[in-house]
Amino acid sequence: MNVRTRGTRGKLAVLLGTLALLGSMLPLVASVALATSRHVSVTTGPNAFTPQNLGTITAGETITWTNVSGTHNVVSANIPAGATSWVSPLLTGTLTFSRTFTVVGNYRYYCALHSTDVAANAATQLTTEQVGQFTVIAATPTPTSETGGTAAPGSTSKPKPTVPSTATLPDLPGGANGFAILAFAIAALGSVVLALAIDAVRGAARRRSGR
Repeated sequence: MNVRTRGTRGKLAVLLGTLALLGSMLPLVASVALATSRHVSVTTGPNAFTPQNLGTITAGETITWTNVSGTHNVVSANIPAGATSWVSPLLTGTLTFSRTFTVVGNYRYYCALHSTDVAANAATQLTTEQVGQFTVIAATPTPTSETGGTAAPGSTSKPKPTVPSTATLPDLPGGANGFAILAFAIAALGSVVLALAIDAVRGAARRRSGR
């Protein structure tokens, strides 16, 4: 085997290794790209969180409160057992406050400058109060039988297929790291392919000159 053949095979080995590395990174990049962030506007006149009820989010999602006008903060009221309470800094101008939630359950919160924890924890939150709420659900539902009950002994239950939710474009900088990893891997792959192409051209030139 001549030196040129060994060099080509070495570059092919590097190319295959780069492809394997890129393949191993794809799950990480996909998980980062699917990360989502919910947004709540914080306003004054009237003082309000918009929307007041953010609805349902998935464990691991991030909520960002964005101040629009006035001065406010975001303080936890009733939250699920195991979750950590919080008090945000005062928000003025267009300052934001973000927090990621992983514990399943219903969360109530309020602005300590313009409302109270009693108003936040009311069974029905008043629209005249600067309070809010949301509910966190588990990221992966537990499979159940098709009838929704417990399978009888000796029987085989068939889990219902989980319908994936629609992916949301990532908010920077949360999704930037995943795309940076992908860009790096693609750049590495491109450099190897370019090296192989140059080697092939040089080999062809040498063969022509040797005739």
